Amino acid sequence: MMLNTANQVREATGYRASALSIGPKANSMKLLAIIIICAAVLMCSCTTTPLSTEADGQRLAQIMGVSRDSVQFISYCCFAETRGWDRYIEFTSGILAVTNDGVHILGGDLTNASKKREIVLRYDQLTGVELLHFGAGRQLQIWTSDHVIAIEITATRTTMDHAASEQVFQSLKARGVAQRTDSRFFFAKAPPMIFIPIPVK
Repeated sequence: MMLNTANQVREATGYRASALSIGPKANSMKLLAIIIICAAVLMCSCTTTPLSTEADGQRLAQIMGVSRDSVQFISYCCFAETRGWDRYIEFTSGILAVTNDGVHILGGDLTNASKKREIVLRYDQLTGVELLHFGAGRQLQIWTSDHVIAIEITATRTTMDHAASEQVFQSLKARGVAQRTDSRFFFAKAPPMIFIPIPVK
């Protein structure tokens, strides 16, 4: 998938498409930040149907090994796990689920999700939570004693879901998870540069 319209670029980054113009006076740091945010969104596949607890809760509950009634929220996401000192980290696509027991993150799509690629965070393991904004981006950060999970919740893999991000953030605080005030936005690592030799006549 490509962000090929001004509206798609603006939705993914929060900036006008004209900000992507490259010239001698372009702000290189802003351009890099925009490209990195686009890369995080594009890492997710082009799935167009949002997940819901009503339609998909039973199937996901079976994968996670929990009861259907315990599944309170599910959505697509991009996520990354880090020890907290790397500003640029590797995101991957997955599914976020909030249950009565904790937060579950499964790598992949609903068709290939597996417990072999599952991160389970019990509520008593969580030491902090924060919801950070960067342009149109929303990044939910869930902290434990030794690492942090950065999560960007998406409704359809290509559209960030601000309402769902706020919903999960508030639900974790309601369960007694402390809000952090020292978090910083994590960016997806930029894809490696490809050099194409051009013969000179």
